[in-house]
This record gives sequence, structure tokens and C-alpha cells, in this order.
Amino acid sequence: MSHWAKTLLNEVIREKHDLPKHVLDGLNRLVEFVECSNDYQFRNREFETIADNISVCDDLQELSKLMWHATTTAGFQGFSLFVLKQGNAPTFASRLCTSYNMDWLNLYQSKAYQFVDPVVAKAQECTGTFSFAQADNKSPLSEAFWADAEKHRIGRNGLCYVTVRPNGCRVAVSFSTPHGTDKTDELIKLNGYDLVALSQLAVECFTCVSAENATCAEVLSTNELRFLHMLATDPCPEKALLQVPPFGGNKALQASIRRKLKTASIFQAVSIASAMRWFDDLPFYADEVVSTSPKLRGWTLLDNKSKKAEEINSSLNRAAN
Repeated sequence: MSHWAKTLLNEVIREKHDLPKHVLDGLNRLVEFVECSNDYQFRNREFETIADNISVCDDLQELSKLMWHATTTAGFQGFSLFVLKQGNAPTFASRLCTSYNMDWLNLYQSKAYQFVDPVVAKAQECTGTFSFAQADNKSPLSEAFWADAEKHRIGRNGLCYVTVRPNGCRVAVSFSTPHGTDKTDELIKLNGYDLVALSQLAVECFTCVSAENATCAEVLSTNELRFLHMLATDPCPEKALLQVPPFGGNKALQASIRRKLKTASIFQAVSIASAMRWFDDLPFYADEVVSTSPKLRGWTLLDNKSKKAEEINSSLNRAAN
């Protein structure tokens, strides 16, 4: 929706009460047309250029610069793009992309402000957009947090966008400003929709680039993927975890997988492999084939590109006939 066109038209309709009825009707018709349109048009060409660049961005440093440019263009001071919950997403190489200075980030970490920050708390429980004023800012801990933030020139007002990805990962993008509530509301009214649209593009970029830096399908061997697939498909994963598969040592496979994926739990590795759809690349194995043929037993690999696969397929066809 071209919200800026709607905003401008609504302002004309609201302020120009002396316009002829047919003109007001026409303006209202235009508002309705804009609301029903699926095409998104940014308020200015600068936002359009930023959006185009984010769409093709493959570097988090560049993404940070583009988002800071969008932040200042919209009249805000600083931004943060951060992962709130991992979900079933692959392990992120980076969990934060921000324009805030390192002194504030170091203080934020040392005082564990992620458990105090009212914006983070609000973002943990909702999706969509909200203003900082809608977060719980009344507690003494919240006030102490904002007092420290203001000492580092971080404003206590702003806008936050929260989204939950299909894999369960929760990501938020916040824009802060030192302006008062009235001025912040005006900025949100003018540029809020554009910032949300840019945030959606930024989250897409961030999750893809950060995940690619963290791991890729080639990291795990076929036997390691096979082991994870066995755990994922067994009706009792805890018992399956105690089995020693014919294709490798149980403990050795677990240790190798956890080291490569940097996970503390082997079942977290299962979630990562499932979320990344790595199991789709596994070939069929004989024990996975339902057949009347008594010859298909054991752990023989069925590679569809091999001659062995052709021989087995032929035997299946003969048995079926």
C-alpha cells in the first residue's frame, strides 16, 4: 500500500472542507484505490534505492550501512536488527546488526540489559509494529535502563517491527530517536510504513546471509546426515540415540556433528538439518524401500545415478510382475 499517498490525500480531505462534493468524492475514491492496491510505492526515491540495494545485498556490513541510511532518512537516530529466538533456524553467525556505538553495546551486555530492555520484552510477546511508548516503561529497572541509554545518546522513543519466520525464528528491527512522543508519532505516521517495508527486506537479507556464514550443507558428510535422519525419523529418538548404526560410530558421529554445527545438543543439530532441508539431498537406502522382494535388506546405498540402482529397480519390476 502506498501509505504516503493515502496520508497526503487524507490530509487534504481533512483540512479542505470547502472543496466541492465531487472533488471530495474523487479524493475518497483515490484513497480507496490506494488501499486496495497491491503495489508498494515508497515515499521518496531514496527509500526506493535503499530497498533495491537491500534486495541484492549479501554482506552484513553493507546491510548495516543501508539500514542506517534508511534510519536517518526517516528522521530517526539509530537502529538495531536482532534475533530474539532461534526457533528451528540454523545457528546464526551474527545475531545483531546495529548502528549503536560499542560503548553502549558493551554496557548493554555487561549489565544483561537484554533481560531489562522494555522494547525487547515487548518484542518477545507480539508480532507486527509497536512504538516504544507501548512497551512497559514504568518499572524502576526500565527507568534505570533508559537513563543509561540516554547517557549514551540513545533515545527512549521509537518504532519496533517484529516478525516470526516460518522456521520459528523471531527477529525484530527497532528504530530509536531522542525526540519526544509527539514528534516520534509524527515520524512514525510519515515514514513508519516505509521503515516496516525496509525492515522486512532487511530481515530476509540478514537471515540468509548470517545463516550462510554459519553453516552449509557441504559441512556434514553423508553418514553424518544419515545419522541425523535416523534420529529425526525414529519414533523413539532417545532410544535411537543409543544405537550404533552400521555406517559409523555413534559417539564419533555425534562429536563430529556437534563440532561442525557448533551445537550443544545433537537434537539441535537435527532441527538445523531439518530446517535447512538437508535431508532432501540424501539418497534412498535399502531399508527405506517397501518391497515384496526378499533381496532388499541391510544398509545398501541406492544411488539413482548408479548401475546398482538400475539393477535393483529391474529386480523390483520383475518381482512386481
